[in-house]
Amino acid sequence: MFLKSPAQASNKVSPIRPFTRPSLEGLEDRLALTGITHPLATPFGRYESKATALNLGALNRDVERTGLKLDGEADWFRFQTKGIGGYNDRVFIESMAGGANLELRVYDSKGNLVGAVGGRTVDDEAVSLGDLPAGVYFAKVNGKDGATGITYDLHVHAPVVIGTKDDSFKGNNTAFASTGIGYVGAKGLAINAQLPRGDEDWYSFRLSATAGSGSRVVVAAPLAWKNGLNLEVYDNDGKLVNATSGASGIHVITIDGMSAGRYRVHIFTDGDAGVGAYKLSVSFKPVIVNPPNPKPVPPTSPFAPISNPAIRQLVEQYMADGQLSREEWIQPGGIFQTVEKDGKVSSNEFASLKWIVSHTGILDGSHAAQPGSSPVMMYNYVNNLVGKLVSGDAANAVYQGTKLGNLAVGSTASHLGLLVNKWFLGLDRPTAEEGTVYSLNKTNPLFGPNGPQVADIVQGDVGDCYFMSAAGAILSNQLNPGSSVPAYFSVYNPQAGSNPSGIYIDNGDGTWTVRFYYKSQTTGTWVPDYVTVDQYFPTKSTGSKVEWEYANAYFAYSDPALSLWVPLLEKAYCQENASARWVSPADAADCTNSYSSISAAYLSSDALMQISGQDGYIATRKLSSMTFQAIVAAYQGGVGVTFGTSASPPADATESDLHKDHPLVKKHDYMMVGFNEANQTIALRNPWGDFRLSQTYDSTNPPADPDHTYLLIDATVEFLQTNFDGFYHINPTLLGS
Repeated sequence: MFLKSPAQASNKVSPIRPFTRPSLEGLEDRLALTGITHPLATPFGRYESKATALNLGALNRDVERTGLKLDGEADWFRFQTKGIGGYNDRVFIESMAGGANLELRVYDSKGNLVGAVGGRTVDDEAVSLGDLPAGVYFAKVNGKDGATGITYDLHVHAPVVIGTKDDSFKGNNTAFASTGIGYVGAKGLAINAQLPRGDEDWYSFRLSATAGSGSRVVVAAPLAWKNGLNLEVYDNDGKLVNATSGASGIHVITIDGMSAGRYRVHIFTDGDAGVGAYKLSVSFKPVIVNPPNPKPVPPTSPFAPISNPAIRQLVEQYMADGQLSREEWIQPGGIFQTVEKDGKVSSNEFASLKWIVSHTGILDGSHAAQPGSSPVMMYNYVNNLVGKLVSGDAANAVYQGTKLGNLAVGSTASHLGLLVNKWFLGLDRPTAEEGTVYSLNKTNPLFGPNGPQVADIVQGDVGDCYFMSAAGAILSNQLNPGSSVPAYFSVYNPQAGSNPSGIYIDNGDGTWTVRFYYKSQTTGTWVPDYVTVDQYFPTKSTGSKVEWEYANAYFAYSDPALSLWVPLLEKAYCQENASARWVSPADAADCTNSYSSISAAYLSSDALMQISGQDGYIATRKLSSMTFQAIVAAYQGGVGVTFGTSASPPADATESDLHKDHPLVKKHDYMMVGFNEANQTIALRNPWGDFRLSQTYDSTNPPADPDHTYLLIDATVEFLQTNFDGFYHINPTLLGS
């Protein structure tokens, strides 16, 4: 069978289908090796008693369950530990929205209360499993005062499992060969490993900021182990930071005050005796840099007009390197958290934020300001995202299907936090088809080994052929040798200035900022606009197979060969659409943050302009008078060319079923990917991709009875004029011709 929802090239926006499972997973540290398990489908409302508790099993590693939703009186979970609880072993919950209304209780198998916490939104509190014997335990999550409908994550950091397996990190016996375990984020890092006789282990980790009180490196070995275990921490220059040794089964080195950078951990035993299984944990709490009593700024300072002293001092501090960065806005102790500190947005805090936005110069791109022309400097994408958060945006009306609204004086800290989640962390994921589940993909690359390829484009269950074809047409031109088309589909590094035309910015935390364009109604110029997306994508289960739902459709979600640039682009397009900059005010209500909202929403000419920021044709160009040379000129001298089939192409005279169109799909957009000068033919590609389609239809020598829908069309101009009624392109030299 072919794709279930092929695109329909019309201007009518499809009605939005209800989505009953809004998902709000906290932003994960993508590099943490914590042995995460992620259920692709968690039935809600089934675990409301101890007797029906969700069994997490006998734990031999840390477990995380994301996207859970409290939709009843309580959720119960059962798990079994296989060792005595250690220093960092604990149970906690996370929710970045409504977490203050959640309570967690942990019980042993006899019903005795082990511990209880509640009323927070991050991992500041947890129920410790320290010194508890191996056995069965139960975790209960409920809402305060009967609160319900809250989405959250459950974490169980399990005790070390004692065993006799060989070292799973062979080869890390020297500092040079240390095993990298990633960046240490708010959730920390934890791994289980083995230290057999005659072995030693080296690991490296990175701190993203200065470590504050409560940050530590912990090794937990069998509690009764009698020989000397040694734990050492070194900085990147090989200087010993601290060390501990002895017969204890738990060794702790505090890393308070250690600055951002790379560090190494060395674990070994006296006399090479070995220790068997052990657990290495690194916990991290950043230093809060906001001083309690900010020093006054001299009146001569360019930042003196910032009325809030705490914000003013931060801006003064951060601008020492010439810019306000993304991290300085969102990091612990940064500008937004400083505003959140007292629980609401005061009038002088809001005025300070507005002043920063209105007095910012741009560091990059065509909008770059002259040095010294503005007191505050930011890269364009940072300025754009801050502006949407502070000054308002149509997309702020709704967050994850719930009313939110623009920031204003008196807005709560939670309100501000959700806007940060939306614009900087990509957590306001588009509403997807009912029955789909957002799943994390933290292994697949942005591009394949040969970079972005047209073959990467596989349209899924939404009618956005106009958008997929536009992206493919632009990429086809980008890849042509000698082409002057900018490298739109590449990664832009603002700090290094590399690939300035690239629409992807890697934020380094598992999120991507993606650029589109809209046309200013006042200046008539194309203006860059940005959204942030994370690496969670809609999936659907077919039997035991978990598949991509939209871009990359029908491929196994676990397929490591698939690249992410198309799913990220499509997801970002949904979010950008919600800002309603591409429609008239009368149509703004149709622009929601959902996949269904982009179905048949625009013409392919619109998408060409939205991606490239260059003028193209606003309406369909008729093909009746077009020549082969004119089409080739549009392709070679422009950014991209697409074609749209008519509602009933004559070549499809015998079939009415859309999935059996032979050889073309009606009311569907195709991308131009080349031409054949000798045969005077135009090469077209169907955005449905090669998962379901194959073969090339040769219109110069057509089969007598085409029996399927073709992936590629080798079309004569006559064939195009007979079967297509849409011709879209961007070529400034041909505008108006």
